[in-house]
Amino acid sequence: MREQAMHTVHEVMEMSGHIIDSWTLPKAWDTIMDRGGNFDVEEIQVGATKDDTSYVRIKVEAPMMRCLNRLFLSSNNLVPSSYMPMMFIR
Repeated sequence: MREQAMHTVHEVMEMSGHIIDSWTLPKAWDTIMDRGGNFDVEEIQVGATKDDTSYVRIKVEAPMMRCLNRLFLSSNNLVPSSYMPMMFIR
């Protein structure tokens, strides 16, 4: 587990669907890191067959709210509109 810096903000992002075989999850992780954020995978469930969906809950941290908002705007645009896994931010 990563240590949370003293002055960071965080949100939790949930994704489900074919997030692994579509590369949606690795792209989200890359975007978070490329834009200066950090993440911890709080829960992950990987589908057992290629027809099964997967689920992940990720705690995303950034140094300030503006950066965090930019991370989430970027992560929502990772996949084409024809394929959009369920994404929730709380």
